[in-house]
Amino acid sequence: MKLKFQYRPGNSLFHKMDPSIKFIWMVIIVLLLFIMTDPFSVLGLLLLQILMGKIGAKMGLSEMARALVIIAPAALTVSLLNIFVIGDLLYGAAMGLRMLAVVIPGVIFSKTTDPRRLTFSLVQVLKFPYMFGFMINTAYRFVPIFEDELNSITNAHIVRGVDMELKGIRGRFKKLQITVEPLLIGVIRRSQLTSMAVQNRAFGAYPNRTYTYVTKATKWDKIFLAAWIIAFFIYAFTLGTPSQLLSTFMPWAK
Repeated sequence: MKLKFQYRPGNSLFHKMDPSIKFIWMVIIVLLLFIMTDPFSVLGLLLLQILMGKIGAKMGLSEMARALVIIAPAALTVSLLNIFVIGDLLYGAAMGLRMLAVVIPGVIFSKTTDPRRLTFSLVQVLKFPYMFGFMINTAYRFVPIFEDELNSITNAHIVRGVDMELKGIRGRFKKLQITVEPLLIGVIRRSQLTSMAVQNRAFGAYPNRTYTYVTKATKWDKIFLAAWIIAFFIYAFTLGTPSQLLSTFMPWAK
């Protein structure tokens, strides 16, 4: 079964890029969105990401559009709430576009990053503790598994004659209840099995690990990251509002 957020082997620029560099790139995108308060800047960043996904990751426009459609209702709700509460149309539009702009880097990362290589890169390139890298890798691997399990739960309800086309607020809550509850049970069961498996293998018994695969960031990876860092500071201190970014991490500085 073809899953939406599963790694796809390929030979694109993003496939060749070190996973840690892509991880930091996603963080920079999020920080940029924090200081972007006008919809035109956010829209420009979103279009740039789509272009990067098309050229750099060799993803189809329809593939990225399907990912945006998933978050579109939540983005629209956030946008309308900001418009009604604050009374600023442009600010409300920017808040909605922010949610859409976060999606594309995540999709690019998930589809072009081998989970095993991600773990190696976090430990070898970013020098994370290998237990932390293992947690990131486990969570990353579970995403397509849970997506597949959610589809299986939905299909099982359909086979049993349950109406999965429920409409209205009450219908949506009912649909959420009959799908999320068995999914959470599956999450707990898999977590327990994973915990027992790593304990039986004495995972974490030694402070360091040895690896058969060694990864490192290339010169072009570092240039790509440096370009985004420079672009971030240029925007922050010209068109952006660095005080908003500061107040995000230090609320007392507002």
